[in-house]
Amino acid sequence: MTIMELLIAWIMVALMAIAPPATIDGRPQSPQDATPRYRAVAEAIVRVAYDTSESPSGLGPFARFEEAALLTAIVGTESGMHPDVLAGKKRGDGGRSWCVVQMNIGKGKTVEGWTGPELAADIDKCLKAGLHAARRSIGACRNLSRTSQLSGYTRGSCVEGDVASIKKQNVKFLVMGKGWKLKVPADTIVDKSLHPPSELAQKE
Repeated sequence: MTIMELLIAWIMVALMAIAPPATIDGRPQSPQDATPRYRAVAEAIVRVAYDTSESPSGLGPFARFEEAALLTAIVGTESGMHPDVLAGKKRGDGGRSWCVVQMNIGKGKTVEGWTGPELAADIDKCLKAGLHAARRSIGACRNLSRTSQLSGYTRGSCVEGDVASIKKQNVKFLVMGKGWKLKVPADTIVDKSLHPPSELAQKE
């Protein structure tokens, strides 16, 4: 199994633990039936978190893994991994919040210029918008305790003790802790695995 496959498998397991397969149309969905959906989201999380065209907001050898864990926590707690949320059919906040990260933009656009339907149609755009919003929240709320720094994301303002922020951060820390126990590789090793030297040379 490649490093990428290991990362995807680990994120799939984490997503299923955070948001077990939902009951759809009154019928409990088995993990086997839900696997393609969870795998597709896990693959997208790896693509976005380990995208070498962007630098991670943190420092250290596991900065990208931390952002993968953050995205996993946000997706799991915001969407419940329900297929109707992924498809854009089910939206929160009175229909204003879109895709698996629940970007609250209504009929407007994200900072990147993407509309709600565009987010629902493109999981990578959805995750990038969510990751960028989380980074902005952490930066704006840097004077709060670490667990409250996502409050800008969850409620639009920096609030110490915000329950939703604390939940997301605690889930992220749990995902990271489990990952380290499983010896998740450092970012540089993953980068070389996902982007061979020949591929990187072509981009230069």
